[in-house]
Amino acid sequence: MLHAREGSGAGAAPRAFLIGAVHGLAGSGAIALLVMAAIPETGAALAYLAVFGLGTLAGMTALSAGMELALLWAARRWSVERWL
Repeated sequence: MLHAREGSGAGAAPRAFLIGAVHGLAGSGAIALLVMAAIPETGAALAYLAVFGLGTLAGMTALSAGMELALLWAARRWSVERWL
């Protein structure tokens, strides 16, 4: 029998998004901060951060879509049931 895990209710999605965002920015966030520190104007630094965030979002979305398409292609090409 399956049981609901603690913290898996309606408030779990924002928490999962926040955890994913922190982990996603862990490696590239330091580089973004170094570049921002080199930009003298606050407005330009914030614009860089916005473009960096949108680019990261677009890149991750494209990679996820590409992996999904590859898996769909593989599932249609080969019978998946024989391995299950």
